[in-house]
Amino acid sequence: MKPTSLRVFVSALGVLVAWPSLVLAVGEPERLWTVGDRAFQDGLYGVSRRMLERLVERHPTDGRIPDATLLLGKVRLSQGQHEGALQAFRQAQTFSPPPGRPDEARFWEGETLFRMKRFPEARAIYDRILAENPSSPSAPDAVYGLAWVNLELKRRDQAVTEFRRILSSYPEHANASSATFYLARTLLELKRADETVGLLRGFVTKYPDHRLLPDARYTLGQALIAGGQSDDGVAELRAFAKAYPNHDLAAGARRTVVDTLVRQGKKNELAEEYKTLARAAARSPEDAVRGEAFVLLGESELKQRRHAAAITAFKSAVEAPALDSAMRFRALAGTGLAHEEQRQYGPAAKLYEEVAAKSPDKTLAAWAKERLAAVNTAARSEAPPAEKATPKKAAPEKTAPKGGTK
Repeated sequence: MKPTSLRVFVSALGVLVAWPSLVLAVGEPERLWTVGDRAFQDGLYGVSRRMLERLVERHPTDGRIPDATLLLGKVRLSQGQHEGALQAFRQAQTFSPPPGRPDEARFWEGETLFRMKRFPEARAIYDRILAENPSSPSAPDAVYGLAWVNLELKRRDQAVTEFRRILSSYPEHANASSATFYLARTLLELKRADETVGLLRGFVTKYPDHRLLPDARYTLGQALIAGGQSDDGVAELRAFAKAYPNHDLAAGARRTVVDTLVRQGKKNELAEEYKTLARAAARSPEDAVRGEAFVLLGESELKQRRHAAAITAFKSAVEAPALDSAMRFRALAGTGLAHEEQRQYGPAAKLYEEVAAKSPDKTLAAWAKERLAAVNTAARSEAPPAEKATPKKAAPEKTAPKGGTK
């Protein structure tokens, strides 16, 4: 509850308790409605629902019932009680006139259906609002709802159309900023990187305090790289990772930077990035983030053929308590490769066996199986003559699979 609202609410209750005559002066329907409405505004949904349900059940002819029914639907939706919310919103539409703004109850019916993943039904509701009353106050919300329905149904081109419709027809609406970001992200998924870049540069400038700003900066970096502006993209992702080191996307940003620099062959920049990764790993308070950073560091060291440093980094990753299974096997595979490149075939074979047998990534498991065969062949070929079991064969290519664990 907001501090000011809490003080007012508590004071009001104190007055009611202190002066019984005032309680008698305020009828039960009004009291139930006032408490239910105020509790909803303050986020006390349990209290609000009990008051409103009591009002609807005990005083079905009270003039506040239409508004109470609409508000009850919102309370139930806030609590995840979708069936009850749907029932309330549909009931609210039977009153004449319906409560709230024009089409408000109908819009919330569509929202409830969306959250229930009944997307075709939700789309029908939004379409009906726009077809019957295009100037409705609920029209912008209906367009935004349509865009999201199309995203959920994998109709990205249609989602783009609806997001653009919000920006062109309702540029001052509260959802315009979010629509800008999701439009940009959808365009990137459609491989229209240049359009994504233009939108997100505008977003970063126009909405510097928006909750989606970190996501926008990350997506901008990805779009710049996808559009061929690799240097700008790397700079943006580095800035994002520095500004939001504990963000869920920070590890992905650092990984993209490393991969991009590897493709470009920029060894000096790679060396600096490895140091940055190590610092990020050491500073992160989250075991999972720290573990993934060590995996990336190990792979970076391996690319530079610094095998001892790579093994140390991979070992730190494996020992991170929260490292997920896929990343753990990626670290084990990297350790095996470091041993193999130093002709330490025994330790390499042991690690490859574990990865081949247990890795959840089928591509990585198949690669480990190939490497296991290669190191066994190499070990036999280098054994003393009396111990050789097979003629010497060339070891298969040992480059790690391109599409390994992400």
